[in-house]
Amino acid sequence: MPLPGTLPAKHAQTEQDCRTVLQIAQTLRETAHQIDPLVQGLSCRTLPLAVLDCSATLTALCEELEQDDISVIRDAAFLV
Repeated sequence: MPLPGTLPAKHAQTEQDCRTVLQIAQTLRETAHQIDPLVQGLSCRTLPLAVLDCSATLTALCEELEQDDISVIRDAAFLV
């Protein structure tokens, strides 16, 4: 384990944060896949309901986490 406050420690923490964000994204993606059949089974899909967008919204959030958030975390590590 690198010494706290050192560059290797900062690098290790950054990579751990990235792995955690990716794990969160994967969990959200799995949730989107689980709820999609439930949403598709609703008989009221012609109504303007927020529930109809759940799967697509979660999937879009996953992509944002995997792309944007990872980049921001890594970029911030080099700024401090």
